[in-house]
Amino acid sequence: MKYRITSRGILQHNNQILFVCYDMGGKQLYALPGGQQIMGETLAECVKREFQEETGLEVEVGNLVLVNEFIQESSDFVEDWKEGIHQVEHIFEVTLVSEEAIEGAGTNFDPGMIGIQWMDRETLPSVQFYPEREVAWFFGEKNGSEAFYRSKRY
Repeated sequence: MKYRITSRGILQHNNQILFVCYDMGGKQLYALPGGQQIMGETLAECVKREFQEETGLEVEVGNLVLVNEFIQESSDFVEDWKEGIHQVEHIFEVTLVSEEAIEGAGTNFDPGMIGIQWMDRETLPSVQFYPEREVAWFFGEKNGSEAFYRSKRY
């Protein structure tokens, strides 16, 4: 089983949230931009680097809004996870350093990525997205009864 620490960012712009799209065995899955922390890198540095790599956008890192942990015994969709994965994700609010960069965003994709997509409240419920949250949560409407930390075993 692999163990990974990751950081992701929620970028809201013009009432839309930026997601990256992956092809998962013929199905599309949308996830917040982010990825694996490199040894010696802070969580904030990780999300900034991953955002730049996946979207081409430079962001400032704000508040930590969720620690999301999951354990999956095996996966047929992700080659790297065939023997299982235990992942701890740190999800931060992020803001754009420059709005001018939006025009050229999304030109250097990670393996398995097929694009980036801005989604609004109406579009988000019609796709499979990760992490599994209420749509309003992505738009900053965090209910006090929702856990800051969430753990799920598959």
